[in-house]
Amino acid sequence: MRSPAGWVLAVVVLALLPGCTGAQASCAAPEMSVAPSQARVGDQVVVTMARLQESCSGDDGSDEDRPLTEVPVSFVQGGTRVPLARVAGRGDGFAGSITVPVPAQAVPGAALVTAGDTDWLTVPLTVLP
Repeated sequence: MRSPAGWVLAVVVLALLPGCTGAQASCAAPEMSVAPSQARVGDQVVVTMARLQESCSGDDGSDEDRPLTEVPVSFVQGGTRVPLARVAGRGDGFAGSITVPVPAQAVPGAALVTAGDTDWLTVPLTVLP
């Protein structure tokens, strides 16, 4: 069992690590969800994203957080990629939401809804027959 003093020391050391500021620690990774998680071709799904921010206060020397804009959202299944829309972070939570149809190119089975040019966010979507 570790002593409380050891935990305090660990917290202080972590807080002093280079490149880690309090502002960065408060910046959580973006999140994305798709509802419903199962849909047929042509059905509408709602893609909701949170914490779409370009940087956290202090990351680049500024005192402001900036939202990401024009984040591409795509449908991906096998070798097929269909751009669906673009979304921007808005408000205090840098949130965004779009409603899009499951594309005609979809076939029954597993698929993904992705965000970002490099698919840095992915959420599964099951295409129903």
